[in-house]
Amino acid sequence: NLNLPTSKTILPHLNIATPKSTPCPLQTTPAPHITNATMPRSMAPPPSGEFSVTLTKPFSSTSTPSSQISIIGEPNRPATIKHTQRVGAEAQTLIIKEGSIDAEDSNELMDLIKPLAGFPSDPNSDIYGLDTRLDLATFEVQWDNGEEVEGAEAKSNPTDENKQTFKDVVESIEALTRQKAKQRTS
Repeated sequence: NLNLPTSKTILPHLNIATPKSTPCPLQTTPAPHITNATMPRSMAPPPSGEFSVTLTKPFSSTSTPSSQISIIGEPNRPATIKHTQRVGAEAQTLIIKEGSIDAEDSNELMDLIKPLAGFPSDPNSDIYGLDTRLDLATFEVQWDNGEEVEGAEAKSNPTDENKQTFKDVVESIEALTRQKAKQRTS
């Protein structure tokens, strides 16, 4: 028999009834008092490192894209590439080409797009003059020439060097797509 107290004390601010504290007869030593205890730190999981590169034509987001290239993967690993085209008088025919790029090409692509970080962007205007929208989502670069990007240069005209770098990246992505993406067979 534990001989628990029967009288109760009311905690006025919480309005909770609790038994009076009396030592438990079974407890021979008091519980150690822990000082300076710290909780273990929770660590966020490491980022997946996944990247996504999307090239869309035309630039305008109000029309159906006539061409869209999507490359998704992880650094140091092969990536998938998909090219969707709408052709015909009213863009009614859909052509899909798919493939993969090896780890070396994947890493080269990541190196190629790094300089675009911080370039000017404008959601209302094709400031690079290629009627192309480029959306980059990597661990190091989050940039889209068709959106206002935090950390990017203020809405301004890109320099000739910016335009040339953008053009080189677009042409490289298109060339990689021609080499690696093949039309599906039914």
